[in-house]
Amino acid sequence: MNFGIGFSKLEDSEAAAGEAIKKALKSSGAPVFTMIFTTDSYNQELIIKTAKTFLGNSKLAGICGGGLISSEGVVDHGVGVLVMGGPELKAETSLQLCESRDPREVGESAGETLLKSGISNGAVFIFPESSSKHISEMITGIYNVMGPDYTYMGGGSGDNFNSKNSYQFTEEGASEGALAVALVEGLSLETSFGHGWKPKNVPLIMNVARNKRVTEINGRRAVDVCREESDVFEPEKLKKCGLLNPLGFPDLSNNFIIRDPIEINPDGSMDFITEISPYSVGYIMEADKEDLISKTREMALKTLRSTEKPLFVLVFHCVFRHTIMEGSNADALKALNDVFEGDVPIFGVLTFGEVGSYFDVPIVQNKTMMITTFY
Repeated sequence: MNFGIGFSKLEDSEAAAGEAIKKALKSSGAPVFTMIFTTDSYNQELIIKTAKTFLGNSKLAGICGGGLISSEGVVDHGVGVLVMGGPELKAETSLQLCESRDPREVGESAGETLLKSGISNGAVFIFPESSSKHISEMITGIYNVMGPDYTYMGGGSGDNFNSKNSYQFTEEGASEGALAVALVEGLSLETSFGHGWKPKNVPLIMNVARNKRVTEINGRRAVDVCREESDVFEPEKLKKCGLLNPLGFPDLSNNFIIRDPIEINPDGSMDFITEISPYSVGYIMEADKEDLISKTREMALKTLRSTEKPLFVLVFHCVFRHTIMEGSNADALKALNDVFEGDVPIFGVLTFGEVGSYFDVPIVQNKTMMITTFY
């Protein structure tokens, strides 16, 4: 496989897209699939329009995120481009407008479009709008149609809560409040999905929960219980880093699925980035920076092969997890560069909800990282 990575920090949308793409194309040849990540200050439609003039028949997918991830650090303002090519690659994409549609039907429609390509195995990249309702249902719809023969990964778009919606991309264009997905055949890769949070001892029953809002926990106002059980409770920082003690819900293998709130309502209910099921049992989670860094290093090591060096690394990292770790002497990026010895290119985006799987079935959670190495 041939690949290329390019970044631009130029202010002008058209110029930034052109510069990043030209840098990426220098080492890739004609691309079969292109991934584009941006930040929220750009004209997103113009970036995709410009990209199409450079990329020929390449399939394209991506999002506007909370920042870009490169080998040198996090880029707060910029455009990032990853191009992949080679005769072994084949790609298909789908851009589904959500609007008032049933979320599971949205996912199923996306999966059906991808399968029409005839690709029977490969990697599925999933890019939902983070503010959409029932993201989990969309992902379930995709999986119901496509099944376990694919590797799933991705992350939710977001513009740091500056407006109602953010953007998702394919070669069809840039849309707000949509679901963008891509299927790529011919990739050789390894993945790892995790976070580093650990449960405290008190079980919490979500007595009253609907979609992303939890009203009552353990028979009391949700905010009162979270305030009492948390080590640190700082509502004023919700839209910067969520809670330092998010909620976690165990699956059957005792992996904890993280849910993070973004707003506290006057009635004491709490709105979360991702849905929470009524009567589910969760826990207040805790971790210090070293726990998160150690987990990042552990996850990266799992993606290494004994006989091959990765070509590059793709990272979907929660913007809130990054904010909590930022400023430490050994943050997530340093942990990644240490594992990959500083000479494997890193490309990624800060996301608002991360898509991955502990086994075959994809899920979405918060304050998490998805690492993929390509060989």
